[in-house]
Amino acid sequence: MRAEIRNVVAFAENAGTSGAFMDGQGEKGGAAEQAEIAFDLNFVPTWARKPPDRNPYADGRFEGRDVADYERRERDRGGERRGRFGDRRGPRRDRDDRGPRAPARDTPRDRASPRPEREPSPRFAGPPSGERPAPSPVEIHFIPERRSLGAAVHRIHAAHRAYPLSELAHFFLSKPEFCAVKFDARRGVEPPVRFYQCAECQSLFLDRTQALDHAIGRHADRFFEARETQLEPPQGQFICVARCRRSGRLLGPPNHHAYNENLLQARAEVAPDLSLDEYRQQIETVRDPEAIERWKQEASRATLYHRRDAPPDAPPLKWHEARALLRDQLAPTLIREAAAHATVPAPVALALEDARLRAAVREAWTLENRFPMSLMYALRPALRHMGLHLFKAGDAHTFVTAVAPAPLDPERAIPPIRDALKYLGEHPGVTRAQMLQDLFPGRAPDDPELRAVVGHLHWLVEKGHVIEFFDGTLSVPRRHRADSPPAAERP
Repeated sequence: MRAEIRNVVAFAENAGTSGAFMDGQGEKGGAAEQAEIAFDLNFVPTWARKPPDRNPYADGRFEGRDVADYERRERDRGGERRGRFGDRRGPRRDRDDRGPRAPARDTPRDRASPRPEREPSPRFAGPPSGERPAPSPVEIHFIPERRSLGAAVHRIHAAHRAYPLSELAHFFLSKPEFCAVKFDARRGVEPPVRFYQCAECQSLFLDRTQALDHAIGRHADRFFEARETQLEPPQGQFICVARCRRSGRLLGPPNHHAYNENLLQARAEVAPDLSLDEYRQQIETVRDPEAIERWKQEASRATLYHRRDAPPDAPPLKWHEARALLRDQLAPTLIREAAAHATVPAPVALALEDARLRAAVREAWTLENRFPMSLMYALRPALRHMGLHLFKAGDAHTFVTAVAPAPLDPERAIPPIRDALKYLGEHPGVTRAQMLQDLFPGRAPDDPELRAVVGHLHWLVEKGHVIEFFDGTLSVPRRHRADSPPAAERP
C-alpha cells in the first residue's frame, strides 16, 4: 500500500510545478542564458538519493555467525594470526620457543637523574616572539556570478520549495565559474593599495609595470599580426653561437648585429622575472658546427609584425619596434586603474599572475569553503531583490523560497485542509507519502478523497500555508505548530 501511495504522490508532483524542478525541467522558455547553465539543487548526498542495490556489509566477517564460530575457525587454522593490514604472520609461538631474552643493559640510566634537554628542531620552531606575519593588503569577498544567480533564482521560483541558504552558497562555490571575487583595498596600509586590471581578461595586479608586461605578453595579437618572412641566410665565418640554458634557444654569435635584439626578445619571453644582467648569466657559448648551421637556417626566417588597424601598405615592424609601441601607446589602453575596489571572475582570480593576490585568494577560498560567510551575506540582499523570501526554521537555519510563508488557521479551513494542517503541526518534517499513509490507512490509490487531499496539498504549498523543503519534507509556518504557544501568549 505504501508503494501505491508513492505512485499517487509522484503522479501529482509530475502534474504540478514542484516536481519539475527536482527533475531539472522547470518551465519551458525563459532566458537563453538561464537554459545554458545546468543546476542541480538537490542537496541530499549522492549516496542517499536512491536506495542502495545491496547491503555494503553483506559479506562482513560476522554476518550470520557469532564470535564463538569465528574463534573456532581461527583455532582450526592452527592459531594463525594477521597483522594490522591483513598480512599473515604464521602460527603463534610459545615463550619457550622464542629464544632467550635480550640481556639487560650493563649501566642502566638512573631514573632519578633528570633527562638531558634537547634543543628544539629548527624545522618546527615558531616565529620569533613579537613578530607577526604581515597582513594582506586587500580584503576578499565572494559574490555570486550574475548569470548563475539568475538561473538559480529562476529554478527556485519554479520549484515552490525551500532551500537552505548555506547549501545554496556552497553550491555556488562548487564551481568557480558560478561566483566572482571582490577585492577591497585594506584601510591603513602604506603605501595605499591601487589595483590595475586588464580589460581583456580581467586579470588583476598591484603593480602597473607587471600589468603592462601581462598585456604585452598575452594580448599583443589584438594589435599586431605576426607574419613569417624568408630572408637571406647570414654570410661570413662564425666560430660560435650563444645559447640560452633555460630554453635551448640559439641567439647567434655575440658579434652579430641581431644578437642584442635576440637577447632582449628571449629574456622577455623566457625569463621576464630576471634582470638583463641576471639573464646574461644563463647564456652559454657553443662551438658546435651543427649548432652554428642550425642558427643560420633559423636566422634566414624572420617574423615581422603588421598593425591590424594600419593601412595595407604600411611597413611592418620588427620585434623590438612592436614591443616599444605596445609599451608606450597600445598596452596602456588595456589597463584600467582602480583605487579601492575590483571584481574578478573566480576562475581568473584563482590563477592570477600577481603572487600576493593569488596567495590571498587561495587562502580566502579555503576559508570560504569551510563556511561561506561572505557569500551568504552577498546572497541575502540579491535574493530579496529578485523576489525571493528568507525565513528561519529548525535551529535558526535560514531558508530561501519563492513563496512567502503565510500561516493559515486550521479552524477556518474546510475539513480536509484542517486535518492536513493539524497533522503537519503535530508531525513536522514528514513526507507526503507518510502523511497520506497515516491519514488514509488502507485506502486504494485511486480513492477520490485521497486524490483530493493531494490537490489541496499542492494548493497549500503554492500559497505558502505549507512549507515544502528541498528534500520533500513538509511543515507548517511556525505560528501554527503544535509545540508553539498561541500568538497572544508569546512574549
